Amino acid sequence: MENIDALIEMLEKDSKTKWEDIIFSRKDNIKEILEYMLEIMPSIYDSKEQIANFRNYVESDLTLEQIKVCVELEREFEFDYFQVREIILGFNHGLSVNQVKVYADSKFMYSQMAEIREGFENGLTFEQVGVYANCQYAANQMTEIRNGLQSGLSKEQIALYTKPEFTSDDMKAIRTLFEAGVPLEKVKQYILIQPRYNFIERKEICLGLIHGLSMEKIKIYLDGGYVKNQIQEIRMGLEAGLDIKKVKMYADPKIDPLCMKEIRLGFEHGLSEEQIATYAKPNYSDYKMQQMRLGFEKGLNFEQVELYSKFGFNLSQMIKIRVGLENGLSEEQVLVYARTEFSEAKMSEILNGFLQGLSIEKVKKYADNKFDVTQMRMICEGFQKGLSFEQIEVVAKPEFSMWQMEEIISGFENGLSLEQVKVYAYVGITSGEMSDRKREMIREERTLENLIKNILK
Repeated sequence: MENIDALIEMLEKDSKTKWEDIIFSRKDNIKEILEYMLEIMPSIYDSKEQIANFRNYVESDLTLEQIKVCVELEREFEFDYFQVREIILGFNHGLSVNQVKVYADSKFMYSQMAEIREGFENGLTFEQVGVYANCQYAANQMTEIRNGLQSGLSKEQIALYTKPEFTSDDMKAIRTLFEAGVPLEKVKQYILIQPRYNFIERKEICLGLIHGLSMEKIKIYLDGGYVKNQIQEIRMGLEAGLDIKKVKMYADPKIDPLCMKEIRLGFEHGLSEEQIATYAKPNYSDYKMQQMRLGFEKGLNFEQVELYSKFGFNLSQMIKIRVGLENGLSEEQVLVYARTEFSEAKMSEILNGFLQGLSIEKVKKYADNKFDVTQMRMICEGFQKGLSFEQIEVVAKPEFSMWQMEEIISGFENGLSLEQVKVYAYVGITSGEMSDRKREMIREERTLENLIKNILK
């Protein structure tokens, strides 16, 4: 009874509520577990940590045999909470006692234990796990070795990177090369040269090898003093099959990476060297190069591309001019709005007029900076609705707001004559007043008397 009383006291000190829950939920073998606790209590369970660990074993539904293994291990090693959790997880995930014992050693940090456990859980053999179950490897190094084994790399391949002096990033790079099918000899070449390069450069070497580049081609972008984005553009050109002569046209540390991209894309999309030379200028911005390249790719000739590249247009303006040319507008039409003083929004309104089929004469009527964007839009809509030049003359006054213009156009649409519209179409009257007078005139026009007279005249 003394031992039982001592056990009860010990469990109450640990956590009375938790032990009550355990005893209630584990009715099947709780008697054997308590008897085992009585048996070992005097010799090992004399600290709060040990009792808490034991409770963890029971709460985690370990069998009595598994609990006994854990207790034996604790007699030999001192485990912290996280190491105990790894041992429990191993049993919970179906590992055998022998598998758990491979990593149930206090020399391993819990993160290293997790790598060994995951190796067994993913089907690795004792021999395979033994390749990396060594505390000389950090957990992230173990991860790379384990991943290589799980992906089916050969012993020879694994042996090339299971060196403690390699960082996990070094290991990952070599593993990735093998998994991508890079031949052993090329990987060995990489291992020999990689110490000379920084992390970004090593990554670019790997990507080159994975995409089938020779070391000769890889050296083009390694040894030129390029920054990361420049290296990427050179590599991507080589990977796309560009010959070295073409790549060297833009492989220059002085060229901005975004400009390099435009030259590369030009070659990849089949532009001639003459076309590319037209926009591959040191003083050209990347967006200017882009718009020139897109123009050539859409079939524009040199003269057409020059229309928007020769002057100081911004990106939005260049796009509007290019789109007009691509939609079949003549040079004469494009020149109506290809002026630096027009904003992108005004260019859009002028371009839209041409795309809607308006003549040059009609578009020129509103292609004037004295009109704002909304006024341009109303004049354009007036022409689209069939108004004559004489009627548009009444509308197209910069003193009118778009709302006033709308009322004037509406009057013409409703059949009012030029003289009638002019009655309310003047400066100094609001759009609301215009609307009232317009409606009154329309109402008068539609009286019975006028309707009959109009029919019989």
